[in-house]
Amino acid sequence: GEVLGKQRRTHLSSVEDEREWFGGDELSVFDTPVGRIGLVIGYDVYFPEVSRPQTTPAHPRQN
Repeated sequence: GEVLGKQRRTHLSSVEDEREWFGGDELSVFDTPVGRIGLVIGYDVYFPEVSRPQTTPAHPRQN
């Protein structure tokens, strides 16, 4: 397969933070043959605001 991009965690757990690991600061969406895919990994799953920007471009609000 082909690497389409990468996603780093934006929120680190306390264990990862103690180890002085570094998180990312971008949320990525990847175009694939079956559609757009956004990834949420690790401790980020506990923060719903991580998913919102990933879904907004694909599903804009209707007024």
